[in-house]
Amino acid sequence: MLKLESVCKTFAKGQPTENQLFHDLNLEIHKGDFISVIGSNGSGKTTLLNIIAGTLKPERGAILFDGENVTEKAEHKRAAKIARVFQDPKLGTCSSMTVAENMTLAMNKGKKYGLKWGIKKSYIADFADQLKVLNMGLEDKLHVLCGQLSGGQRHALALLMSTMTKPDLLLLDEHTAALDPRTSETIMELTKKVIQERNITALMITHNLEYAIRYGSRLMMLHDGQILLDMKDQQKRELTITRLVELFKNVQGGVLTDEMLFQ
Repeated sequence: MLKLESVCKTFAKGQPTENQLFHDLNLEIHKGDFISVIGSNGSGKTTLLNIIAGTLKPERGAILFDGENVTEKAEHKRAAKIARVFQDPKLGTCSSMTVAENMTLAMNKGKKYGLKWGIKKSYIADFADQLKVLNMGLEDKLHVLCGQLSGGQRHALALLMSTMTKPDLLLLDEHTAALDPRTSETIMELTKKVIQERNITALMITHNLEYAIRYGSRLMMLHDGQILLDMKDQQKRELTITRLVELFKNVQGGVLTDEMLFQ
């Protein structure tokens, strides 16, 4: 589905702080993959998502989506096939709009707007049915402003909204990092359920090693802009946190510390 070919990305080029993060980065993502991405702070995790989404452009290399070269395609045009959930739920929902209004915008993503009512009565019952699945009481808050919801409720809503039009690729950018442990568990189970039921290909950045091992069909580790590990199927299912730390040490020759993974 998605292929990155010889991608290069440099920050502060020509300045004393110049940093070439990616040099000839190659990656293939296949339809149905649910990839967990871990790595040290500054390893390139979020930059990878930004390049895929079109927020950043590489200096060299190509990005192919279903065989189409989208390297020069703007972010808003890629958004027709790519959805994203951020660490901050405020980036995925509008605080000054109600739950129903937010869902209406998500439902009409990519469509042209005309001079007609934004929310039809027929939408409300459908929205309530979709929200019931989240089991967070949001079906009774359709006319409540999103700014009045809890962080967990907004994350759940952002996740649902991002998949209402069934994107080809879902990017999850540390979407549980700002939540308490109990709410994080709830959101991760919802994430798994939504991805499986809607058959969505997903790329998830996480700082949580346990989540990286437990969820998804594939695990990648980034370090200094390189993919050090890429494991799937039985190899991934047999992973433990201890084993993962050992693998990093064997491949990189360094020590995988808590500070590297949880910043």
